[in-house]
Amino acid sequence: SLKADVADALGEDPFITADGNLAADIDSLVRFLPDTLGIEASGKLNAMINGSALLSQLDIYNFSKSSLTGEVNGDSISVKMVKDTLDATIKGLKIVLGPEEKESRRDSSKTFKLIGITGELASADISYKDDIELKASRFMMSAKNIMDDENEADTTKRIHPFSGRVTAGRLMFRDSEGTMIMLSESNNSFNVFPKKGQPKIPVLALTSRNGRIFLRSGVNRAFVADANIKASAAMNTVERRQKMRAMRDSLAKVYPDIPKDSLFIHMMSKRASQQTRELPEWLKEEDFRKQDIDISLDKSMSKYFRDWDLKGQFTVSSGSVMTPYFPLRNTLNGFDLNFTNDKVEINEFRIKSGDSDIAASGKLTGLKNALLGRRGTTLKLHADIISDKINANQLLSAYNSGANFNPEELEGKEDISDEEYMDHIVLDTTAVAAGPSLIVVPANINADIALNLSDISYSDLLINSATADLTIKERCIQITDTKALTNMGNINLEGFYSTKSKTNLKAGFSLNFEDITAEKVINLMPSIDTIMPLLKSFGGNLNCELAATAQLDTNMNFIMPSINGIMRIGGEDLSIKNSDMFRKMAKLLIFKNKKEGHIDKMTVEGVIKDSKVEIFPFILEIDRYMLGLSGVQNMDMSYRYHASLIRSPFLIKLGMDIYGPDFDNMKFKIGKAKYKNRNVPVFSAVIDDTKVNL
Repeated sequence: SLKADVADALGEDPFITADGNLAADIDSLVRFLPDTLGIEASGKLNAMINGSALLSQLDIYNFSKSSLTGEVNGDSISVKMVKDTLDATIKGLKIVLGPEEKESRRDSSKTFKLIGITGELASADISYKDDIELKASRFMMSAKNIMDDENEADTTKRIHPFSGRVTAGRLMFRDSEGTMIMLSESNNSFNVFPKKGQPKIPVLALTSRNGRIFLRSGVNRAFVADANIKASAAMNTVERRQKMRAMRDSLAKVYPDIPKDSLFIHMMSKRASQQTRELPEWLKEEDFRKQDIDISLDKSMSKYFRDWDLKGQFTVSSGSVMTPYFPLRNTLNGFDLNFTNDKVEINEFRIKSGDSDIAASGKLTGLKNALLGRRGTTLKLHADIISDKINANQLLSAYNSGANFNPEELEGKEDISDEEYMDHIVLDTTAVAAGPSLIVVPANINADIALNLSDISYSDLLINSATADLTIKERCIQITDTKALTNMGNINLEGFYSTKSKTNLKAGFSLNFEDITAEKVINLMPSIDTIMPLLKSFGGNLNCELAATAQLDTNMNFIMPSINGIMRIGGEDLSIKNSDMFRKMAKLLIFKNKKEGHIDKMTVEGVIKDSKVEIFPFILEIDRYMLGLSGVQNMDMSYRYHASLIRSPFLIKLGMDIYGPDFDNMKFKIGKAKYKNRNVPVFSAVIDDTKVNL
């Protein structure tokens, strides 16, 4: 009678098919809806359903107890809800519902009853206001609810297994902020089953295989190929409530006079009052907090993250990252990680960024509190990094370019292809490296990193191989046990870099060069020319030991008056040339070779402090002379050196003071010799102690 009544109401539109099922044009069905709903619809729909079900069976866990069968077919369905600004267009819709029985794999005498639902779409295009857009093509899904007859009497006390599969040729989602994620050739399966020991608690297992995943968020783009996810999520609300009750009972014993519903508030306020001590310096700088790592979830996502315990694996075979904040061609060549709510273990990570390639493995912990946005959370990283090639000049240029990037520069480029976008943002790798900008170390990460690098280029320095240990904590970086083989000689380095506040930017290093020319030392560290301008006059290979601490400016340059340090420079078979001081001394002392002086062996030691370098006494044998030398070199280029003639063609021993505002205005003064023989005072112990203190 219902069929007949509906057919009569529709009049000329046939509503009963030849096999007795209901069918209609959707625009005919819309006549039954009030105009106030403002729904416009069109298309074809055919539906049939048979069977019976109790209301208690109409959920995903007990659906298998019902006896429903049915089928829905539709095509060219268009729905528009003007009031809610909802638009939907669906083509090739098919939904089938039906029961199924299967034998148990473990016991053939037992059967499982399933009710399955399958659905497919040729295409769908759905949008809600300007907030959400969803598109799908070649979309298929199936789901089955299983009920074990053996436990039928226990149905109200347990979760019945529920499984399904979802595939899509293409699936795209876009939100109101323009973030878009698109999956192609996506094949996914899921299972819901009871938690072990907690039959009322569901566990979700997911396997997802995707040909490609595309992502756009703001000015950043990325895609990955062969992305596979295996994950499980178990609801933890029961355990959390049990822990909360246990904690509340414990607090009730500690604070018996506090009402039970106020115990947690009392504990939090007491803890807050105990933590009102002054913030450490490295947490005070407001501007620097913007450089801290922020991975916090929004409130809606935080709730799910809190209620479910996650565990899984994520692998990617290849991919690309496009971002103007690091404008190089960044190509992912392999990614494999295991994860939980609080930990990520990186088994493999390989990326090529510009000319540089990096492989890494390690572990990151402390994620849970960071993702929930809890203040004071510190991420902890342990990593091993290996590289076969590092172009440090290019990486620093990319970092500086990204630090100065303005998003307005890319207005109007939102819809261009990925290749055009890459060409537009990528840094000109032939350009001269930009001047450094301040690198602020995040306050909320502690890291221990082992480096094993090869083929590194930095300025004119080429490093064949280098190993080092890196530690990050409290906005500071410490590097230790660095050993490098370079085109300038062997290098050993230890150092630190501190960005605790704008007024407390510091760096320090202990650097040893073996068999390096003075010219290369100055090229690598231009500030040395200011500290010891005579260094560039030495020819031959030197052994240099430099250790210093200093304040930095916001361009990461040493503030010269703040330098405290030591220096030890020496070598064998050296020469002095291109020096005004040498030429004038050679002329005054009647050297045989007035253009160049040869030195068999030399060691010079000194300390750097109070904007000057104090050169301790040392012996220099040159030409026909043995000289005892010492002096002071000021940062403003003025100086005063003393030279004692210990051995010379002259019968009389004398001293010579050499001084002036710079080496273009040099003055000499003959006087008494400070040093009578080669046993001049030795300050090597002072140098070593100072280095240790630094």
